[in-house]
Amino acid sequence: MKIVIGLIVSIVMFIGGSIAIERVLVSNVPFTDMLPVHSGCSAFYEGLNPYDENVTSRIQATIQTYWTDYDPTDPRFDEHRFAYPAHTCLVLSPIFLIPYDIAVSPWIMFNLLLFMLLPIVFQRYIAHIHRTPVWQVIFIVTISLFFWRYSMVTLVLAQYVGWILLCLTGAIWALATQRNYWLALFLAGLTIRTGGAFFVIVILLYVLYERRYRVLAMLIGTMLALWVGTITIINDIWIFDFLNRLTEYTTYREDAAEWIPFRLGVPLGSMIAIFVAGAGFYILQNVWQENRQTRIVWSFAVIPLFVLLYLPQTNSYTLVYALTAVWVIGYALRAKPIGYAVLMLVIALMPWLWQLWLLDILGEGIDQVLVPALMMGLLLVAWQIGDVRLKEPLPENRADDATSLSAD
Repeated sequence: MKIVIGLIVSIVMFIGGSIAIERVLVSNVPFTDMLPVHSGCSAFYEGLNPYDENVTSRIQATIQTYWTDYDPTDPRFDEHRFAYPAHTCLVLSPIFLIPYDIAVSPWIMFNLLLFMLLPIVFQRYIAHIHRTPVWQVIFIVTISLFFWRYSMVTLVLAQYVGWILLCLTGAIWALATQRNYWLALFLAGLTIRTGGAFFVIVILLYVLYERRYRVLAMLIGTMLALWVGTITIINDIWIFDFLNRLTEYTTYREDAAEWIPFRLGVPLGSMIAIFVAGAGFYILQNVWQENRQTRIVWSFAVIPLFVLLYLPQTNSYTLVYALTAVWVIGYALRAKPIGYAVLMLVIALMPWLWQLWLLDILGEGIDQVLVPALMMGLLLVAWQIGDVRLKEPLPENRADDATSLSAD
């Protein structure tokens, strides 16, 4: 009975939150980043190839209906195309099978809940911290949702990077606890954005290192099913169109073609790139000598910072991936209240100091260099002074993966 009541209350709160978001946020912005993808997926469910020029024109015409000062002669407006893999429309079908005006608010509410709950999920189910002081829980949740400005940007734009953070967190949980089926599903979920594919590659390399070939087989099966499903709906082998769209992206988004560290100039950018690489590999070298759980969780913090600095990024909202490092720092310093408070305060202030002060001095896009560098520095400090070793999770009898690692 308690479960039923809790479920009803949760549904009512979700609907109420979605209505509030519609009244406060959505009604005050012309459109969100969800709109072009939603428009492309609507065409997809009509049997059209979302990469066709006719669909591109349709996407931009849809945006024009929401954006009253839309100027089709401005080359900036040509950026609104369908640049996601077509199976995104299947993976996130619930938000694409209903009209945009209805879907956008629940999607934002869903992402808001993610930023609230994922740090708690990390502490409880990945780091296995069962008795966290209340003030630390409040601190880490507040930072993840409000003080980490990029989370708020993600919500305002109704972006999809929150989904990637969810799938990355879920994949690390499934990897650490040896749940093969869940791992394959979370890896498939990561593939809806091009940037998420790199996380898939890294995790698969570790899976192959452990000779857990069934994960690879299940992922291939899942992706094939999604691919066949998309081809059946639009009657077109779209993969080459998608690759061409990625190539086109760098022609109308110059920031996606430049190497991020060089935004600070070659000398300084090179020094920052070398520092981040050196600090990251130092941590990885050390965690590799620890137990499996420690190795996985600390890699979970380091690798996203590599991705953010060294690979092309569409916008600063992808800095939400750095929250993984925030959570690991919180874990390492949980028994050191002063160190915890100091580092978390630095993390909480950093994005807003940037927005209110450094942005006018250094210009846009520089935070995509400085934030990964600073987070890697704080991660290194936490590694040096914190309690870094995680306990191995207790073995469980699971229907999805009853075989031990040694048997695999």
